[in-house]
Amino acid sequence: MSATRKEGARLRTIGNLDIIRRFTWEISSINMYLEELRQFWARTLGISGPQWLILMAISDLDKDDGIPVNVVSKLLHVDPSFVTTQSKLLEKKGLLRRRPSPTDARVVRLSLTEKTQKHLASLNEQYKTIKEFVFQEFDEKELTEFTTKLAMLKTRLEKGLRPPDPRLLRRRPQMRPAAPSRDSSQSKMYSLARLGLSAWACAAPVSAAVNTFNMTSELPSREVWTI
Repeated sequence: MSATRKEGARLRTIGNLDIIRRFTWEISSINMYLEELRQFWARTLGISGPQWLILMAISDLDKDDGIPVNVVSKLLHVDPSFVTTQSKLLEKKGLLRRRPSPTDARVVRLSLTEKTQKHLASLNEQYKTIKEFVFQEFDEKELTEFTTKLAMLKTRLEKGLRPPDPRLLRRRPQMRPAAPSRDSSQSKMYSLARLGLSAWACAAPVSAAVNTFNMTSELPSREVWTI
């Protein structure tokens, strides 16, 4: 089969909106169940789901010297001010420590308290049981490949839904604006719209669910308690 025919077959497959709709709804449902699990784990500490994710981000990333607020916010795709506010509440509960960086006092580094670490250790058996049940249909290779595909999808969604550079939208005097290039954000957004993705309210849950899976793939040596 020629390269042109292969590309045509690939586009026909992608154009099957029934498959895309099913995929989108399945991912949205996965995110809903993951959120329920996060709420379950969070209740064991008397905190909210987002606060639980902050603790898990610190647990996964901390190498014994604390994690900067902006690193946690980037991993969770939230504003740093949100992490700052929530971390102060968690500090009051004795669940994490906030300390200035030894190299830059403007940077606050977050770390778990011994109380939190002991609590996570006490939940290990429950977590292990749930993890084995959820992923029993996957072997390690299959789960790695699946997670890689989800991470790739997350990256493409981030690029496709990113707002275009305002400088590219300015009109030049007495000149007709150039059409968007194939690689521009506008062009990608248009392509997503044609696929029916941008019209779905679950676009955000897709990103959140993919990010949850991606956290496990990027940090294979640490326990991840997002589920």
